[in-house]
Amino acid sequence: CCQQQNEVEVNTMTILYTVVARSSDGVILAESSAVDLKGNHPQVTAQLISSITNDLNCFAANNHKTFVHRPDIENSSELDHFFHVLSGNGVLSVCLSDDSTVREQNVNFVFLQQVQEEFEEKYPSSKIARANAYAMEQGFARKISQLMHEYSINRGSLGRTEKVAKLTAEIESLKVAMGHNIRFSLERGHNIEGLIQTSDELLEEAKVFEKRSDDLRKSVKQKAQSHTMILIATCVFVIYIMSSTICGFNFKK
Repeated sequence: CCQQQNEVEVNTMTILYTVVARSSDGVILAESSAVDLKGNHPQVTAQLISSITNDLNCFAANNHKTFVHRPDIENSSELDHFFHVLSGNGVLSVCLSDDSTVREQNVNFVFLQQVQEEFEEKYPSSKIARANAYAMEQGFARKISQLMHEYSINRGSLGRTEKVAKLTAEIESLKVAMGHNIRFSLERGHNIEGLIQTSDELLEEAKVFEKRSDDLRKSVKQKAQSHTMILIATCVFVIYIMSSTICGFNFKK
């Protein structure tokens, strides 16, 4: 029953794509997409980030805002999609979602806050300022995927928290913000079981990595203790030989 509830929640309200970029020039440092997601969302997100970073006066630091893309054709079966942007200390975090209510959209800003906090905790500002494009991809993309999974399947409970209730965000048209018409296409796979399985595998791999790290630390500690014992034994033996040489093996001198 619990699994069915999670599957429905993932299918209707999901964080589809997340990017962390440098706010000074819009260089993308790390990104992650949901399973089976196809389309030009990375290109559109990069264009949006470029538009924001070219006019940072319109987007103050430590601010958050939502840009919506709505289909041009009336009665279209295509859903509205929302680009949620959060500015931090030298970084911009952006996530793409298909939320249907303001409360659900605000969960994304709590998600982006956690992404930024963990990113800034892991990477000092000096490293962020000098990093090349996608420099943190290998070290941080897996963490983004784990957080996307967590916030996607727990959106109902997270949406009722006080932290989410206090959030409000201005919503602006994506096309107006970028100053020109854009072509936005997105295709989502319907393999929800695959999404949950893949995300669970990411979490399991993280646990395995943590266990291996603990085993490695124990092994290094044991080797250090062994080396210490060998060193002590060697010193005792050397002292014994020197004493024997001077005093004789019976220590009668």
